[in-house]
Amino acid sequence: MVCRRCRTGATSRRRTARVRDRGDPRLHRADALTQNAERLAWRTAAAVGAITTDDRAVIRRHAPSAVVHHLPNGADHLHAVPLPCMEASANDLLFVGNFAYPPSQDAARWLLTTIFPTVALNRPSTALTFVGSAPPAWLREAAQADSRVRVTGPVPDLAGWLDAAQVVVCPLRIGGGVKVKVLEALSRGRAVVTTSVGSQGLGDLPAGAIIVRNDAPSLAQACLGLLTSAESRRSQQQRARDAALLLPTWDQAAEALARAWDSRAGITHRPDLAVTPG
Repeated sequence: MVCRRCRTGATSRRRTARVRDRGDPRLHRADALTQNAERLAWRTAAAVGAITTDDRAVIRRHAPSAVVHHLPNGADHLHAVPLPCMEASANDLLFVGNFAYPPSQDAARWLLTTIFPTVALNRPSTALTFVGSAPPAWLREAAQADSRVRVTGPVPDLAGWLDAAQVVVCPLRIGGGVKVKVLEALSRGRAVVTTSVGSQGLGDLPAGAIIVRNDAPSLAQACLGLLTSAESRRSQQQRARDAALLLPTWDQAAEALARAWDSRAGITHRPDLAVTPG
């Protein structure tokens, strides 16, 4: 079975070509090679796992005879009560990511250089925090140059940082699959501002659970609206808490994966969680 836990290959390369270097023929060649390899794998595998229903639809479109299982991410792995962390207090805007991952670097740079300046122009006291491993030198230098910007590197307990954030921002422009950072923010009842890329795979959530905007001015205005209105922020946080109740747990995710393997072995005695085959 080919387990596509996140279909980032061709999707990431196509968006990278559009966002960063539209005319680079190397990216277009890599895009074509990745697409061909993916589609060959989908057509020849005994079964395929897709992390989102959107990915499942793409796989079925290109490999109609494929048996495709929906294998979701869980969202209940953060501590119920976060570990004490004095550093985590007073985060107006929070971005969480693995900065060794190019889509996170692209989002962080866009947030820092284009979105945050608009927010800060209208609300000069706004603080912006970047949490996650492998922050690049340019991001650390930005924090040294502007006291409102903080870069933590990896932290022992993410829950405390999420709980202290007024707004969790996820301005991703590249990538595929469900964004775990969005699931984690929802699981802590945070107001989330993201893009269409950041909201991939979350189409079944209640309308308004996350705020989706796709250009820098709209993202900045959405953040400002939440930062300057406690009522709007509380309302958005309640929507997030309501949505979090609908997110799968890791036990359910594990059961879905077990069902997929059982189906390959001809076992049919797991009635407690349905997995939709292709």
